Amino acid sequence: MNGHAGYRVAKAGYRQPRRENVDESDERTDHRRWRLLDERGRQRWIYLHNKQETESWPQSTADKYHLGMNVDLPTHSRAESPLDSVTQALAFFQRLQLDPGNWACEYGGPLFLLPGFVIAWFVTGTKIPDERRIEICNYLWAQQNEDGGWGLHIEGESTVFGTAMNYTTLRLLDQDAEDLRLIKARGLLHKMGGAIYGPHWAKFWLAVLGVCEWDAVNPVPPELWDNYHPKTTLLNIVNYLLVNVHTPLWSRTPLKQRAEDYAYQLIQWEDENTDYACLGPVNAPMNTIACFIREGADSYPVRRHRERLDDFLWMTRDGMLCNGTNGVQTWDTAFLVQAVVSAGLAEDPQWRPMLKKALEFLDDQQIREEPRTLKEGYRQSRKGAWAFSTREQGYTVSDCVSEGMKAVMMLQALPGYPQLVSRERLQDAVDVLLTMQNPTGGFGSYEARRGNPWLLEQFNAAEVFGKIMVEYDYPECTTAVVTALNLFKKFYPDYRAAEINRTVGAALHYIRDAQRPDGSWYGAWGICFTYAAMFALEALASAGETYTNSERVRRACKFLLDHQNEDGGWGESYKSCEDEVWRDHPNGSQVVNTAFAAIALMEAGFTDPDPLERGLGLIMRRQGDKGQWEQESIEGVFNKSCMISYPNYKFIFPVRALGMYAMRSGNVQLN
Repeated sequence: MNGHAGYRVAKAGYRQPRRENVDESDERTDHRRWRLLDERGRQRWIYLHNKQETESWPQSTADKYHLGMNVDLPTHSRAESPLDSVTQALAFFQRLQLDPGNWACEYGGPLFLLPGFVIAWFVTGTKIPDERRIEICNYLWAQQNEDGGWGLHIEGESTVFGTAMNYTTLRLLDQDAEDLRLIKARGLLHKMGGAIYGPHWAKFWLAVLGVCEWDAVNPVPPELWDNYHPKTTLLNIVNYLLVNVHTPLWSRTPLKQRAEDYAYQLIQWEDENTDYACLGPVNAPMNTIACFIREGADSYPVRRHRERLDDFLWMTRDGMLCNGTNGVQTWDTAFLVQAVVSAGLAEDPQWRPMLKKALEFLDDQQIREEPRTLKEGYRQSRKGAWAFSTREQGYTVSDCVSEGMKAVMMLQALPGYPQLVSRERLQDAVDVLLTMQNPTGGFGSYEARRGNPWLLEQFNAAEVFGKIMVEYDYPECTTAVVTALNLFKKFYPDYRAAEINRTVGAALHYIRDAQRPDGSWYGAWGICFTYAAMFALEALASAGETYTNSERVRRACKFLLDHQNEDGGWGESYKSCEDEVWRDHPNGSQVVNTAFAAIALMEAGFTDPDPLERGLGLIMRRQGDKGQWEQESIEGVFNKSCMISYPNYKFIFPVRALGMYAMRSGNVQLN
């Protein structure tokens, strides 16, 4: 960050959305008219406008649940044993499964995504339906902090970035400048120095809108394409040269036109490779604007982009948000399958239909072909991969490939499940994974590392995110690959065996080296040390390293036990991610953190049952009478500083933890 780009206002503790901030006079839609449409995993919220439509398309249990409405499901007496709790949870969660076989949920948290969508709609003349305008406003009002501002994410303290962008969004959506809530926001923004102290990203969108001069935006001319420009001393010098030397001399040359044409070609390839879904909700509205400029308002690319932007929007009790991708369909579905298998319940006739549908979904979502522009478009191999969300989105992710193929292999190994994914297709998945290992032995997420991390981070222009210029190694992704390859080798020992063994050996070496002196691992995708420990200890267990024979595993267990709360649970703040040291959650134990820690201890083969029973007992006590767990604090993170929601984790990982315990120690009374 540079100067005041990261100016933040302290905020005490954590909060649920400030629903009291929604004024009684604010417009509202009828939540009984919203429906979630899921077409082969593509999810869109549809608002029905008349009685005939609502009667012909009844609201489902999943619709009502995601909208925060009452769901009319059976109630249960309090579970006494782990499998009782698991059974109650699955009875609830199976009612949320959608027709294609996947589960859905909000994937919100970041508060800088909706502004890009609204500005893109505004500058391209895209009509915003009233129901969408109303519910986006309601969501943003519910996320406004007490000081009048907005943060980088829903639990964050107010920043110039969040406040300037969401204030602008509300004004574009016809909210009155004299609304007391906006007056308060303006006052805070002036106190923080104004939008000029926002990061590059904010200035870019404000310049697109025409309310900020482009001179305020760091120049990134495509003829010198390195897509990034940070606020380092070195790059400030380069920035000066770009503005004062390069632009006057080269702004009207054939080189500049060729560079812009090439930049647009990359945008076209991205659109083609994702059917205009794009990697995520950052480049999707940007690509929309680029196509609008190049192709025109009524061109097919612009029309298709407008349709695809809908895929990111999600309705909640508090209004409409923008998901961090077009969903978590494959990711959550694969984890749920594994959780049920871990509980020994996959052959139970009660759950077989649910799991069979999940298997059919995973079969349908495997990517079957390479991008047409694999090399020239700088894409990672994807034939045989699973994406985070859907096949159409089209991006390989190492741990999504791994968790998807594990879920498939686990089910197809059991009697009564169809053999939908062939050996050849599983081999394709292995082929993809074997291309993704970094020289360190670790695995990143979307691709193998393609440059020098230290050097390229000097060109990081994001100002609000760290470690984004190349892929880094992550214990979570590395563990997923290790366990997937080991499971594959169990079923197919003759396929690329030597390469698999070398890959797994190098990956385990990375896992060991990544452990910190205090016994912990830092989690890059979940909060935080409990999350990473769950994965890392699973990887070590796959190599035979457990509490009884490994000093590093004992150190990891001690780290976890040192942070167990008196009530038996674990509670970790998102500040752990920002500060890279353990931070207790101010609200105490969290169900999801407790499940992470319990699974980690079981993977480690920890021998004392008392800490586990206390932790699992807390999870069971928090379970609702319909089998559900209520939403607590945010669960995920990316780029170290931005938190993101994984609300299905509060079902998936308690089920896995309780089921694992019952399988390993017996279905004893715990509650």
